[in-house]
Amino acid sequence: MNRLIKLTLFLVLVMFLLAVYLSFFGISTERFNRKIESEVLNINKEINLDLKTVKFLLNPLNLTINIKTIEPIIFVNNKQLELASIKTNLSLKSLINKEFSIDDLQLSTKEIKIKDLITLIRSFKDSTKLFLLDKVVKNGFLVGDINLNFDDNGNIKNNYEINGYLKRGQLSILRKNSINDLNFIFNIKDKSILLKDIEGIFNKIKLSAPSVIIIEKKNQFLVNGEFINKEKDINPKILIKYFKNIFEENDIENINFSSNNNFTFNLSKKLKISNFNLKSKINLNNFIYNKDLSNINKYFPDFKESLKLEDHVILIDYKKNKIDIKGKGKIFLESKADYISYEIKRRNDDYIFNTITNFDKSVIFLEILNYEKKKNLNSILKVNGSFKKNKNIEFKLISLVDDNNNFFQIDNLKIDQKFKINTFDKLKFIFSNNNKIQNKIFLTRNKKKYEVYGKNFDASKLLDQVLNTNNKKQSSSLFSKLDSTFKIDIDKLYLDKTTYVNDFVGNIKFVDNELNSLNLDSS
Repeated sequence: MNRLIKLTLFLVLVMFLLAVYLSFFGISTERFNRKIESEVLNINKEINLDLKTVKFLLNPLNLTINIKTIEPIIFVNNKQLELASIKTNLSLKSLINKEFSIDDLQLSTKEIKIKDLITLIRSFKDSTKLFLLDKVVKNGFLVGDINLNFDDNGNIKNNYEINGYLKRGQLSILRKNSINDLNFIFNIKDKSILLKDIEGIFNKIKLSAPSVIIIEKKNQFLVNGEFINKEKDINPKILIKYFKNIFEENDIENINFSSNNNFTFNLSKKLKISNFNLKSKINLNNFIYNKDLSNINKYFPDFKESLKLEDHVILIDYKKNKIDIKGKGKIFLESKADYISYEIKRRNDDYIFNTITNFDKSVIFLEILNYEKKKNLNSILKVNGSFKKNKNIEFKLISLVDDNNNFFQIDNLKIDQKFKINTFDKLKFIFSNNNKIQNKIFLTRNKKKYEVYGKNFDASKLLDQVLNTNNKKQSSSLFSKLDSTFKIDIDKLYLDKTTYVNDFVGNIKFVDNELNSLNLDSS
């Protein structure tokens, strides 16, 4: 009896030590290589395996055997892929009964070409996501872990998962554009792709993205994510390339900005983008615009040839045929900064704009009115209106007010593409000019008839322009086609600084921009 107990204890101890040894150290053999290769071939007839020594480890908790082979080689589509390892699990019972079948597979790769890995994965289970990746991925290397589970018929279940990271990648997107030097971590499941810690270069601009999520839904993919570009001087030619309708070559001297952008869009299986939405916050540190702006000197005599913007915060909300832009920051027409805020909305081909500029440092000069705003006198210029692409511009309101209570306002001014006036509805000017004359003049329109009236108006500069004009048309060259009658009724009209007439009344008629008739009287 004692011998039986001792024998039993000895056998238990041996089994325990054997289980410990098999659990921690396992055994290595090539005995099952052909069987494993045969089982893998049953699952995927497009690949062949070249296995080295296979290691078996016991999992005593669930009575399974973990099978692992190091540095196997897979042949697929005449390509040789070197893997780090292949793992699978078998039940101890099936191994003992020689019922050798694989119901799961874990493949770990070395650093391999991403195109080769996509080919391997598609050989096991093809999908639209993998087809999409194969189309947009051009180059790159990755390391990945592929976890597959099989049903009783050897088909891959939908609970597969692929993890890894890509480096030095190249993706072709948005027609002929590409993202280069791309690095990210990825997780691919049956209906989703998660990309994290993304870094890359797009048109020489370094971009980073915390995450991008791609969800497969019906016959398309829903993509949403965030990307960031850090502060950097941008080559102006890049901006001109994408905004040809706005900027021309050499228009921009310098641009420096950073941005944070959130986007969503749908992607079809034919790689067509729809429902693109973008929300951006742009920190525009510096922007210098060099296009010929000589006309600005007429109104800003100290203008320094270039328009400069600094420290602007710009918010952009873009949807199909709709964009909202809000921004504010410094504007330099001279050596010192003034401040501007603006709002632009686009609805299909209609653009609506609203700007407010605080001119403190700049000199403003309106020659025809002989008005000058001095430096360090605060004034506010408001401009709002709308325009359609390739059509006229309509200013609903233009107003200028300074701290000396000088006031200028024009309502519903319409100009053509050559910046010639079509019409305007109202004009209200109350100001003191350089001749120390207090002006108060109004204008209203009723169809083709204008009525000009007021208490005082210094017309000296206006008369100088008219009298020094040789061409009758030039006197009305501000208008695109002036066919209107002006009725005038001004209490006191100044001809120069000291000379004036009272009760200045009459009518002036223009036909096709030419003075047609003139009937004026005064006392």
